[in-house]
Amino acid sequence: MKPNLDRLKKDELIWLFNHLCKIHRHSYASHYDCYVREVLKGGRKEKWGVLDIETEGLVADYSIIFTYYLKDLDTGEVFFDSINKYDIKKWGRVAKEDKRLVIKLIKLLNDYDFVVLHYGSRFDIPFIRTRAVMCNVEFLPYGALYQTD
Repeated sequence: MKPNLDRLKKDELIWLFNHLCKIHRHSYASHYDCYVREVLKGGRKEKWGVLDIETEGLVADYSIIFTYYLKDLDTGEVFFDSINKYDIKKWGRVAKEDKRLVIKLIKLLNDYDFVVLHYGSRFDIPFIRTRAVMCNVEFLPYGALYQTD
């Protein structure tokens, strides 16, 4: 849907440029469909989750993610996965055994607006981002996920 900008007042235009859509974190001016869906038609509820990862070591370049747990705070549903012998057989010992986990975790995180972690801004999120780079997996765009400790 294309906006009819000539009918908007100056303060409405400024508001469109200064507020971000909840899904993509872009201005409503560039995502007018999100503005219609989220503001004019009521929108969707923000999605919160609690995340924890367990790793082999502290340096993401050489260590892997053994397991992750993500709990949806609205439904109480728990998502988790861990590496298995098939991952190890597939990759051997090249520090990519967790590629399947990284892909699944990033897909899950893409559905959430906010994630609660323990020491997440200094360890978990940078570790996951580094593992995504090491496994050639695209991480979430900057600002797509808010996290709090």
